[in-house]
Amino acid sequence: TNIVNRFSPWMFALIYNISYMLPELVLTLVATPVVASLYDFGMKNKKEEPEKNNE
Repeated sequence: TNIVNRFSPWMFALIYNISYMLPELVLTLVATPVVASLYDFGMKNKKEEPEKNNE
């Protein structure tokens, strides 16, 4: 409550939300490319089907 009295409620809410959202954002930005590189989206090693000529 002492921190709330020193800052306005809006400033306290901003600091509080940044304190847990910033680490979450960093973790997400680091983990997403790692997971994406490990996951095959079906684009790599896709066997190409021969083209069919409709003649």
